[in-house]
Amino acid sequence: MNDSRTWGMMIDGFVSNLFADKKINEEELHQIKHRLIYRHIGWLYTHRSQLLEPTPWEHISQGGHTARTADSYQRKTGIGLVDYEASQTELSHFLSQEEKGRLSAKANTATQLINEQSRDLKALREQGILDDFRHMELANLLRSFYEHQGKNERIKKFPLPRQFANMSRYFVGIFTALLPFSMIQELMKVGDWGFGLSIPITALIGWVYTL
Repeated sequence: MNDSRTWGMMIDGFVSNLFADKKINEEELHQIKHRLIYRHIGWLYTHRSQLLEPTPWEHISQGGHTARTADSYQRKTGIGLVDYEASQTELSHFLSQEEKGRLSAKANTATQLINEQSRDLKALREQGILDDFRHMELANLLRSFYEHQGKNERIKKFPLPRQFANMSRYFVGIFTALLPFSMIQELMKVGDWGFGLSIPITALIGWVYTL
């Protein structure tokens, strides 16, 4: 988020006629800023869409009861419901039709969008709209976007062993089931009403562990 804000700030402040040999009007400067900022927003939508694509080991990709349960959970919570058509519609708001058609055909569209930003900055440097220092600062910010994308993709594509989630759930269930037997003996020390008190206390502690 902060890097995106910085990108918008730098584009707004750096893209100017300050170093240009051939000045361009304010409308053209506005169009350049609009293109660079909107392409970045398009990258954010594309990256989000790619991260929501199910991998082979995720529940939604499996069959039977597991897939149905995962699908039901997604529909109730709204997680992972952005489909390809919705992403393409959103992308058309931020990219030209030519650019959208050309980059959408790539295997990793998000990566290509950052590369397109780099080519655009290079062209602006050749026109003198950006000087070397400002071009370098914006290029470093693009590298930061690559790093963020790479970290997210590594988290997304690293398979978490199913045993880890299953065993954790099983042991929490066993712990919750055995908890009343350990509570009753201690609570009975305060009187006969301690037996009844163990019920809400056990339910409360078990609820915390099963959240």
